[in-house]
Parts: sequence; C-alpha cells; structure tokens
Amino acid sequence: MIREANGSVTAHQWSQSTQQWLNVGTVVDAVGSSGKKKDYLGIDYDYVFDVDIEEGKPPLKLPYNLSQNPYEAATKFIEDNELPIGYLDQVANFITTNTQGATIGQSSDPAPAGADPWGTESRYRPGETPSAPSASSAPTPRPKILPQTQYLSINTANLKTIQKKIEELNAQLIKDGSQDIALGSAEIETLRELTKHLEQSPSLASKPSSAVTKGLELIMDIVTHWPPAQRLPGLDLLRLLAAATPATAEFRTSGEGSIVEALESSGVFEEKERNNNIMLAVRAFVNLFETGKGRDLVDTQYDKIHKLVQSASEGTTNRNVAIAVATLYINYAVLFTSTSHSGLPSSMDRGIELMNDLTGIISIATDSEAIYRGLVAAGTLLVLGEEVQMAAKEIYDLPGALQKAEKGIKEPRITRVISEIRDLLQ
Repeated sequence: MIREANGSVTAHQWSQSTQQWLNVGTVVDAVGSSGKKKDYLGIDYDYVFDVDIEEGKPPLKLPYNLSQNPYEAATKFIEDNELPIGYLDQVANFITTNTQGATIGQSSDPAPAGADPWGTESRYRPGETPSAPSASSAPTPRPKILPQTQYLSINTANLKTIQKKIEELNAQLIKDGSQDIALGSAEIETLRELTKHLEQSPSLASKPSSAVTKGLELIMDIVTHWPPAQRLPGLDLLRLLAAATPATAEFRTSGEGSIVEALESSGVFEEKERNNNIMLAVRAFVNLFETGKGRDLVDTQYDKIHKLVQSASEGTTNRNVAIAVATLYINYAVLFTSTSHSGLPSSMDRGIELMNDLTGIISIATDSEAIYRGLVAAGTLLVLGEEVQMAAKEIYDLPGALQKAEKGIKEPRITRVISEIRDLLQ
C-alpha cells in the first residue's frame, strides 16, 4: 500500500513476470470510525470500506466485523467481486492495518486531521528495508483466528451464464429426442423468474413462494434426471438456493426425501471423475447452514452427508473439491462448538470423526486455501475438549499434519493458525 503525492492510497502487487510493482487499485474510504454499526445489504458491520479497483467504476464495498478473521473477510470480498486470489494477503493486511486498536463492538477513533492512516515510519515502501519499530509503537496484537464462530457460504455466481447454459443444454436434450426430461417453455420462464429474483437479492425470503417452490422443483429435476454431464448448471442453482431460502431445506421429493436423499440417489457422489459436480453438491450442503431450517437438516442428516462427502472426496487433490469439503467441515465445527451443541455427546463423537478427515486434507492438499480452511476447522473442533484433543494427537497425528503444512505453505495466515492449534494441543 502506497500513499501518493496527491494524498490517495494505492494498493500494489508484485508481478513476477514483469519484475515490477503493478497498481491494482485506489483505497477510497473507510467508514466505521464513529463507533456505530454500518448497514450493508441489510447486515450491520463495524466497518464498510470503499475500495476503488478500476478507474471510472463505482468503488467496491468491503464489509468487516471485528469478530471476523481478516483473511475470511478478504476471501469473501475477493469471491464476491471475482477478483484474483493473489490479492488475498493485500486485502487481509489492509483490513488488519485499518482496524488495529479497535475492539469488538466499537470501531477505532478517527485519526487526527492530516494523519497518514497507514502510519509514517512503519508503512511498507517497495525497495526500502524497514527499520525495527520502537517499543512504544508496537502493533496491537491481532485477533485470534480460533475458534471460528461464524458459518461460511459460497455464493459467488454469474446467474445469466447459468441460465443461458441451462437453456442451451435443454435445447440439446430436445434435439437428441429426450423431450421426456427436457423443460417446456413455461418451465424455462419459471427458471428465468427465479434467477431474476436471485440477481436482485441473495435472499428469497420476501419473494413469491410459488416462484421459489416451482423453480426449486425444476432444479431438482435437472440435478436428478438430466444426464450427469449436463447437470452442472442445475447444481450451481441448487447451491445458491440452499443459502437463499429455507424452502430448499424443506423441499421433499415424491418419496418424502430431502435434498440430501435426492442428491444421494442421483449418484452425483459416486461419479468421482466429475469433480465439478461433486464440488457443487458439497457447496449446496455448505450453504444450507445459512438458514435455521438448513442447519436443522444438516444436523439431523450429518451421518448421511458425512458418508457421502467422505467417500467422494477421500484422497482428492482437486483444489475446488478440497476447499468445498473443508468449508463444509468448518461449518460443522461451528455448529458442534455452538452453545446449543457443545455439551452434546454426539458433538464430541462427530468432532473426533471429522478430525480424521481434516488431518487428511491438511496432509494431502497442496492448495493453501484448502489447507487453511482445514486448519481452521480442525482448530475449532479442538475447543470441544480433551477427548478431541487427545484423538487429534494420539490417533490422527495432527501434529505431523501441521508440520507438513508448515513446510509446504509459507503464508503468514497458515503460520498463525498452526501456532494457535499447537497452543490448544498443549
């Protein structure tokens, strides 16, 4: 981050190919200094930063609560705005720098007029060797990563592209003589209405129930009856609906099965060569945690979901599948360690069971995001108590998995969460 002569602050990224620093955007503003919550998309945040990525276009909103992990907020910002993952450390560091000294529920006091929000002597300047900070200017300790307390969702999507692909595949089904499973013109129109609602708002709680119900039925037909090679856009819409409305969790097939049984009978988890189908099905389970009805479903169906996901992903080196599975396990860890579940014997048993899967992800995965999410899930489960901690150390060799991750991935966030896990294992 660099303060320019005109007073603006620009974000830069090193390009290995051109061997130079590239300007990736201008930091426009940061609100939240008043101590009052800021509303963004109907949710209150301690901070809502404006970040100008491209000249001439409106700034992007970067919401952040002090209870969040900066890397998680940065990851969501990047996913929501379809930015390169290479920006992750920069965005996370930007959040950390601009929220230092703030406490949960109260934002930082505004800086004096004319003050450099990035600091004077401690800010990074490419090409310079930073001097050691004095004891009086020591930075405020960073907030703990563990335990994770908020559910994660994976909602980034291009709805126009999804709708277009469904219509293209539907036309191909008709051309190939599969009119019995193809959608009619009225059904296509129903899906268009549904995707329009999703474009307007990530939540469909206030949308007409008939549009949601009919659209959900059509999507379930696509993911269970269309040929496996053509189910991808249907699965993509299903994972968005899982987060958007409790109707997804309440859906029942003609045989009274939930979407869990429907996905199981579709065979999506048995076709290991179709990684994208598996990834989107797992993401649908991830997004069910966004609604109360969804959390009830994934809780009661834990055994079935775990068995399906474990068998489909065991030993996988596919980045997208590993990230989806690790995110699912984070959400289960948050559920099991919540006030309503942490004292249940079943949470302890399930936490020990998931620890086996997570040490595998941490040991085998080569992608830093998959490893990081696996570490966060494992670390959160450790707060369940001594039984889980003992199983992690003596049965599943979590310390050995930590060593592998530490040697393989050199990222500050990986180092930090591993340090916190080791503290919990002592």
